[in-house]
Amino acid sequence: MNDDHTLTPSGTLPPDAAAFLDAFAAAVSAADHDSVSRLFSEQFLVGDASSAKVITRDQFADALPARAAAAHAAGVGTAELTGARALALDDSWTVLWTDWQALVSGATAMTMRSTFLVHSAPGGSPVAHAYLNHAGLGVSRNDADQSSRRPPVPAPDPAWSREFIAILKRHD
Repeated sequence: MNDDHTLTPSGTLPPDAAAFLDAFAAAVSAADHDSVSRLFSEQFLVGDASSAKVITRDQFADALPARAAAAHAAGVGTAELTGARALALDDSWTVLWTDWQALVSGATAMTMRSTFLVHSAPGGSPVAHAYLNHAGLGVSRNDADQSSRRPPVPAPDPAWSREFIAILKRHD
């Protein structure tokens, strides 16, 4: 645990946070929606700049194929992890900030940023209890409103992201 609550630099993530991110990045890269959803708690918070809601793991898994199809139709390629930082809150909870990139129409790089709240139980696998999207995924507030730790990133507001949020909202 990082007792002074400072950020870890990329490359030195706590082991449980690194294990979570490795599994998440591999599952995203393989488009393995079931594996992605198993990395989340049974119910968890999902949000962006416009709203947040608690959904179930099954709702998330059901929405992922439509999100992937809409991204593909919009010319958005597979996201690749480009950076990560972590803040260990205690021995069980870690805030994990991630940066991702995907090519749009094979040429323009789109940066995406997200935050996970990850819980690690003794003897168990780390699971996310919150998943917040900040940039590149159709956020509605100006990216300049982000934390001063992150520079604003101009990012497109693709229709596939709005569709994903709409799919999640239909599961109410």
